[in-house]
Amino acid sequence: MPAVNAVTMKKEVRNRLITSLIISSLISILVIFLISSFQNFNFILIVPLIVLISEFFFRNKQDLFVTLLISFLFILLNYFFMFSPFILSFLMLFIPLYYFKEVSSDDLLKSLGFNGSIKRAIVYSIISIFPLFLLYILLAVLAFMLNLNDSHNVVNKVLDLPLYLMFYAVLVAPFVEEMFFRSFLVRLFMDKTKFLSQLNSEIFSSLLATLLFSLAHFSYGSIFELIGTFFMGYALYVTYRVSGDIKVPIIIHMIINFVSLIAMHMVV
Repeated sequence: MPAVNAVTMKKEVRNRLITSLIISSLISILVIFLISSFQNFNFILIVPLIVLISEFFFRNKQDLFVTLLISFLFILLNYFFMFSPFILSFLMLFIPLYYFKEVSSDDLLKSLGFNGSIKRAIVYSIISIFPLFLLYILLAVLAFMLNLNDSHNVVNKVLDLPLYLMFYAVLVAPFVEEMFFRSFLVRLFMDKTKFLSQLNSEIFSSLLATLLFSLAHFSYGSIFELIGTFFMGYALYVTYRVSGDIKVPIIIHMIINFVSLIAMHMVV
């Protein structure tokens, strides 16, 4: 009997996930239609608006929330090149905070992966940063050998950014991206793939979250950027899992972005 119940539960979770994917596709089509019709990307804010309105109508708020989150990701991947980074930051903060709104502030920080002291996080970051830089150099060498090194596209776009966006890239983007993609999104996907074993669920969820993180950088028009952000993104997830503290990949991400910006300006 317990085995039958386990099978039934797995099928139910799988069916609910499929339903969320279908509904999210419809919501995405609606929002994309509005954005295209009115040439205003701020229509993406309809997504969190629906989340708030849904409080009054739906019992299973978690499933609805997952549906709307997937909708947001679909729209993000379609329109990232038009995306204001400040709206992006707002949504990446709003979604996890709303999801854990009923927990205390201490539990909220733990749910988002903030564990341990800042001193411990700095030590882990210093230890981890050098292997990550070696990984980046290896990827650059492989890209050059395979004639995929089109990083000049990234350099050209970054150098055209105003100064305040460079500060955003170093101080704000690493914080919201690591919290969202490395901590919250992986945990959410694992909650929705319980029909898999725990190991397979984590592998699938972390790879999917990393893929979405990589695709969110396609606006640079660089294949090397897509490949690099995928491998570097997954390496950052490994540092998070090993350290158990999301502050570690946040600090490393800040250092990488800062060093990259300095290097681009020095080269040019």
